[in-house]
Amino acid sequence: MANRQMRRNNIPISEEILSEAFEEIKVPFTQKRLYNADMVDNFLTKISADVEHLEKTSKQLLQFYENNKKGRVAETTVSSSQPKTEDNELEVMQRLKSKDQRMERMQKQITELFEGAVTKAEGIVDDAELEREQILQDAKMEAERIINEAQKNAYDISRSAEDKIREAKLIKYEMDKRAQEIQSEIVAKANQLDEMKGGLTLMSQKLRGLVENTSA
Repeated sequence: MANRQMRRNNIPISEEILSEAFEEIKVPFTQKRLYNADMVDNFLTKISADVEHLEKTSKQLLQFYENNKKGRVAETTVSSSQPKTEDNELEVMQRLKSKDQRMERMQKQITELFEGAVTKAEGIVDDAELEREQILQDAKMEAERIINEAQKNAYDISRSAEDKIREAKLIKYEMDKRAQEIQSEIVAKANQLDEMKGGLTLMSQKLRGLVENTSA
């Protein structure tokens, strides 16, 4: 009967049960209320059929959702002899499918953001390493140039040469010290980037877990 006339305009079963009126049978000399047994039996039969239909529909929707969640196309389990799926059931299926699609898009966006952040972090670390090597190389070359220049003039002006050598060594010491400081700063930044990378990994795992829990 077209699923009891589309559940009587989508009226919930609980509301239909509470609102159902039965013919009362008056019994002399008693306050008890008796109802027409045929009407009650007929009503219970209809409600039982509705409940059975809803149970079948729920099982079909659950199977469809499980298959869809696992990336498989749900197989049709309803035979041609069973009642045709109602519009509201199709709407629920479409909503489940749309929800899974949104979850897939969200997961893809999370993955892209995470991969982009990791790539950027790795690029920063690589640039910092190159900058560190260049600074150390420049400092070493400058110190060697000053020392060589001072040593070249040492025979002619020993006192002045000694001063220049001391100056060159002092400059070299300061440059080495500064290079070590820069290296320490770069290492600290690299550690921060590693922590950030680990935080991004943890955040991605939490978001993936949230997506899986939401889609479950």
